[in-house]
Amino acid sequence: IACMITISVLLKLNLKDDAKLVATYMSLPMYVSAHSGSWPSKPNKNIMNYTLANLDRGFRITQVKSIYEFIMDNAVTALETYEAWLYTPPDKPKPVAERKVAKNSSKKMMVTIEPCSDFEICNIIDQFWSRLKQKIIKIAQEFYKNKASGKYLNYDSESTSPQDYRVMDNDSFALDRIASTVYGKLINHQFKSQWLKLAVTQSGNISYQKLVNLFDDIIQEDDDEELRKLILSILEYFVLVAGNPIDKIATPRFISVVVAGFGSAANSDQMKTIKAQLEAWVDRHAMKYGRQNYGRTAAIGYRKCILLTLVYIINYEAKLMG
Repeated sequence: IACMITISVLLKLNLKDDAKLVATYMSLPMYVSAHSGSWPSKPNKNIMNYTLANLDRGFRITQVKSIYEFIMDNAVTALETYEAWLYTPPDKPKPVAERKVAKNSSKKMMVTIEPCSDFEICNIIDQFWSRLKQKIIKIAQEFYKNKASGKYLNYDSESTSPQDYRVMDNDSFALDRIASTVYGKLINHQFKSQWLKLAVTQSGNISYQKLVNLFDDIIQEDDDEELRKLILSILEYFVLVAGNPIDKIATPRFISVVVAGFGSAANSDQMKTIKAQLEAWVDRHAMKYGRQNYGRTAAIGYRKCILLTLVYIINYEAKLMG
């Protein structure tokens, strides 16, 4: 409301450019709210890239250069449409608009607007919000259509040329979906401690409490999504390197193949990533929980326990996903 009153004063002073900036400022939290409502969880970047790349010209976002410009365009358009509701020069007639005869009535009639009244300010704010929300909802609808149909874009990290985009196959999309699901469960601590306990029983002389502390640290300090990348590498090793179908991730074969690969001299890029990341995690956190107990054998044991825990959780979540 304060922004609307400010805009009204600026219009009265004929400072329209300043009024547009205030309208844009007011719209920024509206965008955040509408975005959060349309995507309750973080949308997959590559699906979103595909969505934006394939929107037709009917979507206003395809005609602007940035999100900020998209928000500003919506704010300016709304302001220009309802400007007279905020300020009408003395030499011009007051605007008229259709209004309900009574609160609960379906009948409407044309009435004269009293510019910048409390009622009209609320109406204009609602117009700003509705216009922006509907534009975002339409984009979200396209996103979820593409997600459901497996349309997915990947691109060379060293290139930003639109010509370098390519549609990924359904296997890659499915692996990414599983990785995202498992990663979400991990960072929100929505997994059972039984997987850690089971890993300890399979790895010999390993401290359960140290493993719990180590695993918690890995999750808490995962600012660069190293954990998600490792999960995806595990999945890719099983499907793309070992040549297993995706539906076997939910079977005991997934566990045996990944663990066997970890214990072998396998040198695929995925297994190199798995081994290097596990080693980095254990070395990084070893001092905190008593490095004197982290000899070569112990270090290998903790790396294997972390891998086993992740493999058990991936296997379990794959079963739930069907």
